[in-house]
Amino acid sequence: MTIDLCNSTSDDNDSDDNENESSFNANSEEVEVERKNEERLRKRRKQAENRRNKRTPEQIIEDAIKKSIYAKETRLNRTPEQIEEEKIRKSIYDKKARLNRTPEKIEKDVEYDHNKSIKRKTARDRKRSMKKAIRDAHDYMLSKYGQAYVDENTNKEEAVVMV
Repeated sequence: MTIDLCNSTSDDNDSDDNENESSFNANSEEVEVERKNEERLRKRRKQAENRRNKRTPEQIIEDAIKKSIYAKETRLNRTPEQIEEEKIRKSIYDKKARLNRTPEKIEKDVEYDHNKSIKRKTARDRKRSMKKAIRDAHDYMLSKYGQAYVDENTNKEEAVVMV
């Protein structure tokens, strides 16, 4: 029994070529379908943009009202679990945003603030506002009750009514 190795390898190569051609055809078909889908999406976006540009001011106002009503309804229909998840997501996003701030981003923010005359609150500003709130509460107690003092045991401000 002899086995002809030349014939068997040539048959194997032919079948590999056929597989490569079929996979190439499948890939080219996928690329063609993907290109057509992108083209269709591009046309739809263009049509939507044209419709938006042709709207009258009244239509723009109507659309804005509809969007705000929809947003309010969706906010009102949220479950407590959804609200809690949203809070967690926002806090995580804020923390990540603070951690990812580069010196360049901080510098841009400061430039923007300076150009727009926006003053960012610092820790010192927050401390000042808390002290001011305490002073205001103290003044209110004095004006309403005549005398105020801080209880040494609880560190809470209490009013003494003068009769």
